[in-house]
Amino acid sequence: VPSPVMPSEKYGIALRAFVANRSHIEASLDKTLGPKMAATQYVADARIYMGENIISALSLGNIDVLDDEIDWLKILIESFKLPPVILNAYLQAYAAAVKQCIGDEGQLIVDWFERQVENA
Repeated sequence: VPSPVMPSEKYGIALRAFVANRSHIEASLDKTLGPKMAATQYVADARIYMGENIISALSLGNIDVLDDEIDWLKILIESFKLPPVILNAYLQAYAAAVKQCIGDEGQLIVDWFERQVENA
């Protein structure tokens, strides 16, 4: 049986910081999005799934596992008949919230969000 590969220390640091500050990150995200948007079911769903998937990706030691999350968000946006530009606004707001709440410890998360915005 092969030994499990442990994620690098930067992933462990980011994971601990994200988990410890998740409620602050999500509150900052909601503040940026505004109360009307933050109170919608689709934003609540996106927030829950994104947070859980960030934790999973960090636990696995591969932030790129989150790439499929973008496809899910696009489908969510389409199903609610929202303008596609909302995706970039959400990704930028999430990156800013992570940066504000956990700083350098979350840089690999911020970098992932910024790559998604560039590729959208």
